Amino acid sequence: GLLGYDVTVHNHAEDVALPHRVHDSGKNICAKIVDQTRGKLEVAPCFLPPSISAGPYWVVAYSDSEGYALISGGAPKHSAEGGCRTGMR
Repeated sequence: GLLGYDVTVHNHAEDVALPHRVHDSGKNICAKIVDQTRGKLEVAPCFLPPSISAGPYWVVAYSDSEGYALISGGAPKHSAEGGCRTGMR
């Protein structure tokens, strides 16, 4: 892809607590696959090269058939049933 990116990213999150406020980037950003086996990505604005602007992210869950990936900012730190977590238990 352009500038070495592999995936277009749409940031969307919803608060767990009511009223479930939505957080959405509104624009796509880009990701470069760094280590597919470990699920490691580098994510940054698409117009900047990943070598100077990308931050580390990890794929926590993924479903090609359902069309989603759950991404964590920062390396998972805690073992949990079904995988790892970054801090929430």
